[in-house]
Amino acid sequence: MRWNTFIILLMIFIIIIFLFYDKETFETETVPPIPITFHSFWGDVNNDLTIVNLFRSILPSKNYNEIQVYSVFGGGPSIKDPNVLYVQFSGERHYHDPQGFDINFIPAIPDDTNKVVVFPYSAFQTLINAVSPEYNINRFLEPRKYQNPEKFCLFSVGNGSNSQRNHFFQELCTYKKVDSCGSHMNNLGMNCPGGHSSPEYLDFISHYKFMICFENSSQPNYYTEKLMNAYYGGTIPIYWGDPLIFDKVNPDAILYLKPEFTKDDVNDLISEIRRLDNDDDAYRKKHSCPLFKNGQLPDCFDIDKIRKLVEMKIS
Repeated sequence: MRWNTFIILLMIFIIIIFLFYDKETFETETVPPIPITFHSFWGDVNNDLTIVNLFRSILPSKNYNEIQVYSVFGGGPSIKDPNVLYVQFSGERHYHDPQGFDINFIPAIPDDTNKVVVFPYSAFQTLINAVSPEYNINRFLEPRKYQNPEKFCLFSVGNGSNSQRNHFFQELCTYKKVDSCGSHMNNLGMNCPGGHSSPEYLDFISHYKFMICFENSSQPNYYTEKLMNAYYGGTIPIYWGDPLIFDKVNPDAILYLKPEFTKDDVNDLISEIRRLDNDDDAYRKKHSCPLFKNGQLPDCFDIDKIRKLVEMKIS
């Protein structure tokens, strides 16, 4: 009798669970994701699952048969299908007309469109890096540990078109040799190891106290992996570029040269570098400062916040 009662109660319990839980709890999702294709990028990224999955995580799939993502190394869509979601991504300082797309991930804020999500290349590269379990995004938010770097300063540049960057490199070299491992002004007889933000490259950076990370140009919200790599690698970044950088970044964490600098500005900055280079306590104090203001990631580094913003803008 007791055994029969137990069986009946167990069956009732199973029925209750089935009624209260959604059917999807017991079934594996078999509906394939809608196609997503990439056009006009720096190379063929259609098979790069890290990039594909990043865009899947921030773009809605409902109400569309396909997603097409365009960058700026070629043209945009010529014919538009209402069943396709057209997306622009540019980590560069230039981009297509945002009105030609349903949503734009670009490093600027045009005045005439609500189709823009401010998305600098620094955020894109950091979110790509964060897929790796070895990459700790919280390093930008917490006080850093001092690693006793044995070298002075690193310069890693392939684009020689920025005269401000070239000038500062040469001026700082009058104080002490700055190692240059890029293809531009290389003085090491070797190239920088690894690729963009690779573990090999970040380890190479970690041996330096400072790193020059000037952007290719200065415009609001255009800040790239240069700043992120320099900080993550363990150096104190020497930064020039985004005039709004302190809206995101802790001023105590970097050395800064304003976009329209004077000779006196350069001399003052080099004097501060010299002071930190020769004062271990002062260097350690600045080195320990978290990169982002208030120890919080900017919204463009948060996938959930990006997705909610996208949904709001294209709803």
